[in-house]
Amino acid sequence: MDMRDFYKSLACVLIFMCASGLCFGKSKKKDSKPKSDTPLWLTDAGRYSVFPDSNFVSSFANGSSADEAKEKALAEISHGIKASVLAETKRRYSMAQEGYSASERLSIDEKQKIQSKNDLYMAEWTTPYYDSAMGMYACVAYINRRKAFEYVRPTLEKAKELFPDAYQKALLQDDDFKKIVGIKRSQILLRDFYSVYDFARFIQPSAAEYYHDIDLLYGKSFAKLSELKSKVVVSVLVKKDANVEAKECLKKVLNDAGFSVSDFDSSYVALLETSFEIVKKEKVYLSYPAISVEVRRVADGQIVGSYSNKLEKCAGFDLNGAKQKAEFEIKRDLEENFINKL
Repeated sequence: MDMRDFYKSLACVLIFMCASGLCFGKSKKKDSKPKSDTPLWLTDAGRYSVFPDSNFVSSFANGSSADEAKEKALAEISHGIKASVLAETKRRYSMAQEGYSASERLSIDEKQKIQSKNDLYMAEWTTPYYDSAMGMYACVAYINRRKAFEYVRPTLEKAKELFPDAYQKALLQDDDFKKIVGIKRSQILLRDFYSVYDFARFIQPSAAEYYHDIDLLYGKSFAKLSELKSKVVVSVLVKKDANVEAKECLKKVLNDAGFSVSDFDSSYVALLETSFEIVKKEKVYLSYPAISVEVRRVADGQIVGSYSNKLEKCAGFDLNGAKQKAEFEIKRDLEENFINKL
């Protein structure tokens, strides 16, 4: 064989072997490291490594669609948080039954009504993943504890800044009726506080402990209301043609605010006057409702509180309809504004 032919043949063999080796090498590399987009949180162990309990509250759910999986995950985390919040609230106050007065224990019910409406602050979720083995979508809803607490902190801080001062000012009033009004107004300042407080305790217990004194003072405020209620008995009298429904509404508002209400042996009198001038304009009857309440101390006739308001006009297609709407607006105004603006 000619040496040139030999070297040509050898070169061809080497080229073939190199080409074959590279091909096999690529194939082997591909098989050794298969690609996968399976999320780590698909298993319990993986989820707790991605969302550790120390930093997150999380919930896993499946659904027949991506939206269903996400909604179920959010619903489960919401249910879990609300159940824990209410259970903790009941536990804390049931342990203190002996130390609390009856009125303080009643405040628990008010707080639970607020707390049961807790929102899912800072809730997030993973991109739903289709699990072909199960034939369903999977999703994890989660809340970052630190981020959620920082989100509600301004509400907690506002209560800590405003409530103690407002409560102390109420106690410094020179009249028991005024003290009750002031205490009730100070309690209203905590509505937003109790919409997030136990949620904050659930998310970041140690950080939320800083606001525990507000919760304790709120309980004491109910004890003070109970003490004052025995001293402040209010009767409601009507001036002119004030309607009976408005009178009963005012009595309920006073009772809910912490006053004793009675038609006999009262220490204070609330004088109620209502009016609703009605005029006919073309085919519509217009009424202009107004309300006035004056509270006097029986012992010396001293005025300790007053409230008046001219409401927006009401319209009806007949005289009775216009009157009913005016009466409704008067009652609504008493319920919403009387204590706050007294």
